[in-house]
Amino acid sequence: MEALAFATDFDLVSPCDLKGEDFADLRKVPGAYILIANTTFNYPRGKSPIFYIGQSAGLFGRLHRHQDRIGKASAVNREHTVYRPVYEYGAKHDVQVVIIKSETPRKTEFELLARFAMTYRSLPVANNCVNWAQVRKRFPVGIVADDEETEDGCDCE
Repeated sequence: MEALAFATDFDLVSPCDLKGEDFADLRKVPGAYILIANTTFNYPRGKSPIFYIGQSAGLFGRLHRHQDRIGKASAVNREHTVYRPVYEYGAKHDVQVVIIKSETPRKTEFELLARFAMTYRSLPVANNCVNWAQVRKRFPVGIVADDEETEDGCDCE
């Protein structure tokens, strides 16, 4: 899949339907994941169906939480007016998930986010933040930020 070209050197598990899987084989499995919509989003440097990149020390629980909250965001009688962007985009589109099993899920997520940002000049539309100071360290040429950020960046889920 062309949209995943920035991540070809990772051991990617083939895309599967997020809403239809039970992910039983991922109990206690750490890793990162990429959510892909059935449409493309405009980024400063091209289009991509990728709308979120995440990680968890336990992929089973995290992916089930996404299923649950996307379902709630899809409901006619919504419990909340607005959900996190990952759930709103997930509710709007059919979603495939690509899994990357990793013993260092935060590092893997960061690397995927940094590579995506370098490819498309933006984070995926539903990701809230990234530590740009760390991205600049990883890709020191050509990264400019408007503000000075702390080394610990923001606290993302």
